[in-house]
Amino acid sequence: MREQLLSFLEYIKEEKNFSDNTVVSYKHDIESFMEYINNIGISLKDCKPIHVEEYIKTLYDNGRTNSTIARNVASIRCFFKYMFAEGLINTDNEINLKMPKAEKKIKRETLSPEVFDKILYQVPNSTSGRRDKAMLSLLSCTKISISELVSIDIDNFNKRTREIKLKSGIVTLPYNAFAYLLDYLDNSRKLLLLDKSPVKTLFLNCNGSPLSRQGFWKTVKKYIKMAKIGDSVTLQNLKSLKL
Repeated sequence: MREQLLSFLEYIKEEKNFSDNTVVSYKHDIESFMEYINNIGISLKDCKPIHVEEYIKTLYDNGRTNSTIARNVASIRCFFKYMFAEGLINTDNEINLKMPKAEKKIKRETLSPEVFDKILYQVPNSTSGRRDKAMLSLLSCTKISISELVSIDIDNFNKRTREIKLKSGIVTLPYNAFAYLLDYLDNSRKLLLLDKSPVKTLFLNCNGSPLSRQGFWKTVKKYIKMAKIGDSVTLQNLKSLKL
């Protein structure tokens, strides 16, 4: 079953273009399901919808959220469809389960320029602070993901034209974002680099290594907390702000 699972994960990543996070979630869901049917003495080929229903019931009994259960249903459905299409099981065991209603999400406020300015006001004019201002402004004006933001190479930025090369294409930066980025490059990046050999990544941490996605988001949340603006700021409304 392990080999079948690995083939499925490769399929949803390469052919279905699922994100890395979704692939990891599906892997966890299906491994848990496989462990369950193994414990009750059922092989994958002999698995029936009733066994899936009983497994889903155990998730409810264990206090899993509706969104987690809905994802498990989707994961298992997708896995069985793949197995049938590949001829690894004899019948397409369509899983006719009601998808649990997702929990109501907290309504987030639209982020205003004033709120964004309040966040920037918390960022000190320090070596790392200049980096953070550049990253925040770049994130907001380009709408890219944090993963792409932290992976930008320094060679992708053209000072002369104010252009930066992203996965989506070449973007001309607005003057405020351009100014923050220049300030970081002129006054901070060399200090962060320390005595290390040249690093291609544009944004560095205090050890002179590429800043991680988790490290940047942790820093952003710190500034949000300092600004005392509650939970109104998310990554999505931060990126939707027009500077």
